[in-house]
Amino acid sequence: MSEIAIHHPPGYRAGGLNWAFIGLLYTSSTCVVTISIANTAISNEYHFSKADMGAIITTALLAYACGQILE
Repeated sequence: MSEIAIHHPPGYRAGGLNWAFIGLLYTSSTCVVTISIANTAISNEYHFSKADMGAIITTALLAYACGQILE
């Protein structure tokens, strides 16, 4: 069986990285919503104070905001 060489344009290989980055941004945006909903359950399970949960949610929101800027 003969092999056929396929030549792609120079930026073609980066396509997978683009999809991975978009997937990462999507999951981080989903996490921001989920962590706000599960706030009480998380704080009860791990004995976090309200200040701890505020810091966690703030960090998640800042990461989400940075991702939106990069998107």
